[in-house]
Amino acid sequence: KNRSKGWPRRAALFIVFVLIGLWHGANWTFVVFGGLNGFFIIFSEVTKSLRDRFMRFISARNESTTANSIAIKFHKCWQIVFTLSLFSFAAIFFRADSISDALVVIGNIFQSDNSHLTLFIRSKQDIYELAIMGLAILSMEVIQWQHSRSSALRAVERKPLWFRWAVYYSLIFSILMLGQFDSVPFIYFQF
Repeated sequence: KNRSKGWPRRAALFIVFVLIGLWHGANWTFVVFGGLNGFFIIFSEVTKSLRDRFMRFISARNESTTANSIAIKFHKCWQIVFTLSLFSFAAIFFRADSISDALVVIGNIFQSDNSHLTLFIRSKQDIYELAIMGLAILSMEVIQWQHSRSSALRAVERKPLWFRWAVYYSLIFSILMLGQFDSVPFIYFQF
């Protein structure tokens, strides 16, 4: 375990992430992707004590244990959403062909006319697929919640035989309906 602390360790961490980005491909977009992820981790590390003090301050202000519990749950949820947002932002550079393409995408995200939404939903089929994605995400969240309380596999095993087979057939049907069986080259084959 690396016991060194401070900026030398953080600089090494940043270099490792830049090299991880470079490992993905010989393009500046991958270097930026790695560098952003390294920066996010270092920034998180540097601001951890400040964020911890803020949470202690919020907890001390709330005399109710229910309010503290809600604040802690909201904070955990915020951390998940914020982390996903940061990674998704960095992934723009990962998928872009060039830095300028990535900057165009970022610029379009922050446009106020929402014209990019009309490009995303062009037909009823797109709305149907969006609804399927939403249901799939909701299903995964319910399964994750169930699994946090007890094993989801154990919960299904305790159900009647007809229910288990309905779950199995639903999973097979989902794979057949939503799976992509075309010949799509693996992303790393483009290099």
